[in-house]
Amino acid sequence: MRDDSADEQDPDIVSAILQRVVNVAPGFDGVLAQQVEQQVRAEYGGRRFFVHKRAPRMTPRQRHAAFADGLSDMSTTELTKKHKISRATVYRLMKSGGRFGQV
Repeated sequence: MRDDSADEQDPDIVSAILQRVVNVAPGFDGVLAQQVEQQVRAEYGGRRFFVHKRAPRMTPRQRHAAFADGLSDMSTTELTKKHKISRATVYRLMKSGGRFGQV
């Protein structure tokens, strides 16, 4: 049996994504959005998907840039904001240096 109270709490991801597309894409109108929504629901309806909350791991280039900034006189707070990483990541990167790729 399906719990209808979950529908009230959980947002509908298909509608949310299509609404954003309609808002930012000039040629993508509501009619086209409805057609896409119907196709997506027909093909994937009832399935559950995992949506990542964070970006994938840092690339070697990003690690190198963060490591180089860590060697400068930049504060940890500035470094975390600039590279969008946590303090723990900064300390782990600086502690182990080359372990995170070609640094």
